[in-house]
Amino acid sequence: MNKKTILFLLAIAQGASAASAGNAGDSSAIDQLMNAAPAALAEQTLPEAVMAPEREIPASRFMTGSGSEYLERPYLLPESLEMDEAGYGVYKSVPTLYRGSAVGQASFKKELEALTGSRFTGGNSAQLLFGPDSFAMRDKLMLAAKKSIFITAYSFHDDETGNRLADLLIAKRRQGVDVKLIADGKVAMVSSRKLLNRMEAGGVEVLRWQEPGRLLDIWHVKMLIVDGRYSFVGGINVGDVYSHRGGGPKWQDYDVLYSGPAVTDTLNFFAREWNASLGGKRTPVVPAAARYGAFETGSAELSVVFQNPPHEKQILGTILKSIYGARTRINIAHSYFIAIPPLRDAIIDALGRGVEVNIITNTSKSIDAEAKHAAVPIIRSLAGIYPYGANIYLNRGENLHGKFMTVDGVFATIGSYNMHPRSEKYDSEMNVNLSGAEAVRQFDATFAGLIANAQKVEAPSDLAIPGGFVTFISNIIERYFFDMLKSPA
Repeated sequence: MNKKTILFLLAIAQGASAASAGNAGDSSAIDQLMNAAPAALAEQTLPEAVMAPEREIPASRFMTGSGSEYLERPYLLPESLEMDEAGYGVYKSVPTLYRGSAVGQASFKKELEALTGSRFTGGNSAQLLFGPDSFAMRDKLMLAAKKSIFITAYSFHDDETGNRLADLLIAKRRQGVDVKLIADGKVAMVSSRKLLNRMEAGGVEVLRWQEPGRLLDIWHVKMLIVDGRYSFVGGINVGDVYSHRGGGPKWQDYDVLYSGPAVTDTLNFFAREWNASLGGKRTPVVPAAARYGAFETGSAELSVVFQNPPHEKQILGTILKSIYGARTRINIAHSYFIAIPPLRDAIIDALGRGVEVNIITNTSKSIDAEAKHAAVPIIRSLAGIYPYGANIYLNRGENLHGKFMTVDGVFATIGSYNMHPRSEKYDSEMNVNLSGAEAVRQFDATFAGLIANAQKVEAPSDLAIPGGFVTFISNIIERYFFDMLKSPA
């Protein structure tokens, strides 16, 4: 049984427990808040006519934590957010929280900073990189590192790419470079144990991350910082499927490489997470001592956003506000697109305003084997949006593992965050937000290439679930995991 299936089944167990508690009248505050959209929105049956039904767009709700901190700055709550007895912020009116400036306006960034607690910094260079290109650039920069290499991923595969990284990190450690690594604790115990042990024996400091008291949570952040000067953030783990080495599957995934003041925020984040879990032979991160060389400069404004469920919802907030701030076009490329009610509401609202919405994601024909049971809720989620006028594209190449979105050609967000319920309930995630036409143009060009090779949905029948693909396991997963955040029937 592979690691993702294990995590899915663990999630099912907790979901089933929560569902039973809910039936007994003791559902959690989280479920009560996220199950907020009206029951009508949970209906996934396509109408016969491919057109938006005439109905009022319902209000949504949004959770966020109170009193948390991000990069040593207070988490700023909008005045319209009311706090409930459990300490969650609840909004009952979309306009008061999200209908503000258009994404192209300077005031939009200020509003987003207030919502997420993450600052925008200007003067950054930013380059979108496809998987193999990202690994080539990673190797180049790490080989030239003088002071520090800090890397984190959900999984480090024990294959050609993983062992090549291990050799490089061990060699740099012997040269006196400070090398630190964070891996998800569960994966580290299953598929990465031998590889990580070899790195530790070679002097690399390794943190096997586990959220205290939350068995199902995972560390899903993918990030690399070299000399406090360059940073990579995206959906890419360390393995042959991402680097396209080793002759096996070649997944489609992306990183953004940036240099500039935003790297300082990324470094501060890594230092905060690392220094909170010191022990054994692990030494503290001192940001000033980790830096070497001057930043490269550019025109992109960037903000680095991290969220740790269940109380923090900064990335979801970013996505929702940018969708409500859209005026012309939204492009979404996500590996496992399963829209929870607030996201579905926002997309339908944008379509009602005349915004062009384009979505590409995986289906049963392209999704990776480890996540194959997610294909059914993906299709049903798309079926709930397609009738309102969204342009849906089904990936038919190798597995799409990338996770990015652009709005109006001037705003983009990319990172580890998946648009599905697990990222809201269990997974620690990091995204980078980019503002500026020059930087975002790269993302839109990549998106155009993806949909050019995809199948465009032209009729409801294109979203039919393949015969025999609904299985006992997929039904359980959909009932107790992917549908956790749907409206109650």
